[in-house]
Amino acid sequence: SNMLLSIPPSALGVALISILPLPCLVLLYSLSVAIFLRAWYDTPFLGSSKSSLWPCVTIGATWLAYATAEAHVLATYFPPRGLSPSEYVDLNSGTAAPFLFCSTAAATSLVSLRLLAYLRRRYVDGPDPVRKLRDFYRASGRSEWDIAQHFRGKTIVVTGANAGIGRSAARELLGLGAHVVFACRSEARGREAMAWCCEEVSQEAFRVRCRRSRTKFAGGVEDPMEEVRGRVHFVPLDLSSIDSVKSCAETHIPALPIFSGEGRNKSEPKIDVLIMNAGLMMAEQRTCANGWEMCVGCNHLGHFLLANLLASWVVPNGKIVTVSSSTHHLISEDDVPAVLADPMCSNRRYTTFGQYAVSKLFNLYFASHLPKVHRHVRSYVVHPGLVRTNVVKNMSALMRMGDMLAGPVLGTLQKHPTKGCRSILHCVLLGETGSVLDGMEGRGEYYANSALGWRSVASMNEEYALKVWNMSKELVGTKKK
Repeated sequence: SNMLLSIPPSALGVALISILPLPCLVLLYSLSVAIFLRAWYDTPFLGSSKSSLWPCVTIGATWLAYATAEAHVLATYFPPRGLSPSEYVDLNSGTAAPFLFCSTAAATSLVSLRLLAYLRRRYVDGPDPVRKLRDFYRASGRSEWDIAQHFRGKTIVVTGANAGIGRSAARELLGLGAHVVFACRSEARGREAMAWCCEEVSQEAFRVRCRRSRTKFAGGVEDPMEEVRGRVHFVPLDLSSIDSVKSCAETHIPALPIFSGEGRNKSEPKIDVLIMNAGLMMAEQRTCANGWEMCVGCNHLGHFLLANLLASWVVPNGKIVTVSSSTHHLISEDDVPAVLADPMCSNRRYTTFGQYAVSKLFNLYFASHLPKVHRHVRSYVVHPGLVRTNVVKNMSALMRMGDMLAGPVLGTLQKHPTKGCRSILHCVLLGETGSVLDGMEGRGEYYANSALGWRSVASMNEEYALKVWNMSKELVGTKKK
């Protein structure tokens, strides 16, 4: 204690500076996350008392550490009346002041590190539904082998599975044991993604089997690569082309080995989950071969046609998961009539985020109306969060440059694709962890961060949803009523 109390004020100042960055960093990060999520209409970080507690705890811890150190520094410089600094130090020898200072510093640092990890895991990455599923199976005395057996007969189609959150979702579902169909525009990139997923899943399965058999890596455990390769399938799909979508749904998917094998009835439903993930954002207005504006065509109309063509293949209570975005908030309820009058931006002013928001609002309308038309299907719509993917590749050079320069900072607030697919997986796995889905589930609910999300008032208008559905039918030429 005498040694600590005799530390000169300058040294305590250095110690103070070394203590404060951690709690200050947490305070800055927590407020940044709150502002960032609010700006993107994501999880309302400060919407609950528990969430609001963390910035308050951080502020309190910061000032407690500061006040403890500063009190000692000031008392050394300005001791009580009638005492010299040396007499004050001698008088306070053996008191709890140094211990309080050091313990507060240590506690503040530990709490700060804990808060940093919590904020990142809870509000940026979001809950892990696959881990929750595995924990549920372990708690009931079952193993990962039982999970694989449960998913072995399931077939899941993922559009845009060649990159980003589509590839990550396909990898996780393949790891659970399901058959996964990669529906991609580029066959080369699609097969490259398939090879990557097979490698990742087979290595994980090999490690698990080696660990359980207590053998070394080359200890006679069978190579799972062949089994994994038998569960991945590719079909070409260009969502900007009506002919490509029809060919995919009517020719390529029915011809897959898992659907055309012996004993199969072609009228038998075969798809358990359809994940409509593919999407793009265009810096400039472009028109595809069908005459559609590219953004609305690929993000909404192509998926609309695909879902209607494959709906009869979806098993009773099968799921159709549509990937939307919180940017749909950019379109207010007053803007919708103008958007419906000119969805292709023939006369409206085209903006990158504006038209992207229109396509994502249409996704919400589609997902809400889908179970009213195809009553055997459960429909969900997902906001994956702001994920760091290559979606900026079609943006202007200025926006790409800004994204690159801000990358190190944005990377702390954005999800990695392996985390960005979690809300998709949450919807796919609903009902798999003991909860029973009632008749009101799957009516177009909007999920973000693996929980019911914050959707706009405009997106909940059933009249507009019906109008978008009818408009989409006319644009794609489907006769389904």
